[in-house]
Amino acid sequence: MTQISIPLFVKNMGHRIVSYILNLSEEDAENVLNNNIEISDERTQILQQFIDICKHFRMQGIDQPDVDFLVFHSLPGIFLEGQHIFNIWHEQMGGKVEIQSSDDPIVEIINKIVSKLYPLFLIKMIGTPNFFNKMHNHILSSIYSLPEYRLLCSALKKDPVFLSIFDKVGDNEINTTGSYMASSGNGGTMQLATFPSTLVVNSFELMRMRGEFSLESFANATEYTVSTIRQCIKGDVVNVPVFLGFNNISVDKVGEIKTEWGILRPITEGISELTPNNTSTTNIDGKTYNLGFVLESTYPYKVNFGEAIKKAKFPKELNEATVQLNKITENLSLSFSLACERVPAVGMSSAWTVKFNPLSHGTSISWNSVQNSPARFHILENGKELDELLKWSDLLKNVEDSKIRIALRRILSAINQRNDPIDGFIDTVIAWENLFGGNAELKFRISVSIAKLLGNNEAEKLELQKMVSEYYDTRSKLVHGVKEITPEQAIEYRDNALDIALKAIRKLYLERVELIQDANRAKVLALI
Repeated sequence: MTQISIPLFVKNMGHRIVSYILNLSEEDAENVLNNNIEISDERTQILQQFIDICKHFRMQGIDQPDVDFLVFHSLPGIFLEGQHIFNIWHEQMGGKVEIQSSDDPIVEIINKIVSKLYPLFLIKMIGTPNFFNKMHNHILSSIYSLPEYRLLCSALKKDPVFLSIFDKVGDNEINTTGSYMASSGNGGTMQLATFPSTLVVNSFELMRMRGEFSLESFANATEYTVSTIRQCIKGDVVNVPVFLGFNNISVDKVGEIKTEWGILRPITEGISELTPNNTSTTNIDGKTYNLGFVLESTYPYKVNFGEAIKKAKFPKELNEATVQLNKITENLSLSFSLACERVPAVGMSSAWTVKFNPLSHGTSISWNSVQNSPARFHILENGKELDELLKWSDLLKNVEDSKIRIALRRILSAINQRNDPIDGFIDTVIAWENLFGGNAELKFRISVSIAKLLGNNEAEKLELQKMVSEYYDTRSKLVHGVKEITPEQAIEYRDNALDIALKAIRKLYLERVELIQDANRAKVLALI
C-alpha cells in the first residue's frame, strides 16, 4: 500500500473522475486526493498514469494563455481498441461499463455513446461557465470517430419524425440540413452531422441542472430530451423545464421541496457549473449554507420547422411565458414572506434563469445585474416554516387576487429591491393605499380598515389606528420634503409597516378571502 503525490491541477479536476477510474466510492476518492488514505499498488499505478498523461498534455500547452485547455481538449481522444482509457482502467479495477436500455432506438444508440464518453463528463471543469460550455465541444469531438455515431445518423434518417425536420437531405451528414425557430427565441440551422452531439450535450446539461450525476440519470435525461423533440416536431406545445436561481434564502436544512410552483432545491455542484459564479456559501455556527436556492418549474415551448418559420405564429400563451415566470417568482417570494413570520420580513432576489432548450446547442442562461436583497439572509427551517410555505404556495395559486396585485408587488419591492429603507417604507404605505384606500379621507380609511382587520379588542384597534395614522403622516411629509428621518428610523418605519402589511395579507387570505376581490373592502371593514 502506497501514497502518491497528486498535483493541484489534478485535484482541481475533482474526485468523481478519480472515483471512476479507480472504482472507489466518492468518499474514498476524496480521501485519496487529500492523501488521507492509502491505495493498492494497482490503483496507484493507474492514478500515476492518469497524472502523467495530464502532465504531458499540460506541458504541451505551457505556452498557451490557458495552460489547462489542451488537457481537457486532448483527454477525449485517448481510445484503445474502441474503449476510452478511463473505461479500461475502470474495468481493470473491477468496475463495469454499463449501457442503459431503452425502447426508443434513438435513445438506445445515444446511451451506447454516453457509456463510452461518460467518464469524461465526470471531470470538473476549471474556469467560467462560458468556458465550461465550450468544453462540451471538445469532449464530444471524439463522438465522430465512434461507430455508434454513424449508427445514430442512420437511425435519425430512417426515423420519419426526425427526418422531417431536415429540409434538405444531402449525400452526407454535413449536407443534410434543416432550420427551426423556437418560441424561446432560439433558432437557426441544424446539420445532421452535429445533431447527435446536440442530443448528448442537452441531455447532460438537463441532468446537471437537476443536481444529479449517474449513468441512469443521464439516460433518463436523454429519454426526456428525445421525447420532447419528437413532440415538438409533431407541432405540440410542450412544457419544458426552466431553472430559476434565487439568493438570500437557504433551503439546505430542508432539502428538496415540492411546491405549487415547482421543485425547490439547494444549490448543487451541477447547477453551479452551468450558472454565473454567484452561488456562494456562508458559515454559521460551524455549518456551511448556500446563499440561495433553485426552483425547477416549467414554461410552454413550441418549435416551427422549415417553411413553417415564415408563416406560422406562436400561440398567445407562448408569448406570455415570461410573464408567467415573473408571476411565479412573485408568488414564491410572497410565500416565503408570509410563511416565515419574522421582523424584518424574509426576502429573496432573482439571480439567474436557465431555460432548457432541447434543440439549442449549449445552455441558455440569463442573469440579473443586481442580485442582492436588502432583506437579511434566512435559513428555512423544517417543521412549521416548511408547512407554512407549502400552505401559502397553495393559497396564492388558487385564490384570485388580481385586485390587490399592485399592493403585493409594492410589498415585494419594499422587501426585495429597495436598498434605501425610506423607499421601502414609502412602497409599503402605497401597498396600504391599494388595499384599504379610496377616493377621499385616505388616512382615516386606511387606519380604520387595518385596525378593524387586525385588532383583537378595542384597545388594540385604537393603538393600531393611531400607529398607522402616524406612519401615514410621516410618509406624506417625507414625500413632500417637509420631514427628514435618520437611517435607523427609516429601517424601523419600513420593518413595522411591512409587518402590518403582511399581517393584513395573512388575515385577508385566511379569514376574509371574500374581501380580496371586493373593491369596497375598506368600507366593509369600516362598517364592522
